[in-house]
Amino acid sequence: MNKHDKSYNLDKLIEFIGNDEAAVSSMVGIFLQSTPELLGNINDSLQKSDITAVGKYAHMLKPSLDIFGLDKAFELIKKIETIAKSSENHHLLPDMIRDLKAMLDRAQTDIRADYPAN
Repeated sequence: MNKHDKSYNLDKLIEFIGNDEAAVSSMVGIFLQSTPELLGNINDSLQKSDITAVGKYAHMLKPSLDIFGLDKAFELIKKIETIAKSSENHHLLPDMIRDLKAMLDRAQTDIRADYPAN
């Protein structure tokens, strides 16, 4: 698999923290641990119809998706956050969050394949 086939891209992360393999690996570990938790919080909040919390957790997840080069997921999380902070179109959130989960599941699988120590 070449770099362009991957669901993620670490260029921004490396630009931000440098090409220090240990630091990159550490950030990957944090991402792999925190992302499912935040996505779970988004899902739980949606199930409780706490749309404000959906927006809060989406806002918290957004920078990680950007720095890990998950461009489609980043665009989607921005839309989720915007809808959650608005008073309309909340009915779109379940499908958007399901799509986000699918994107993040693939990214996590790809990242774990490249960073098995995490």
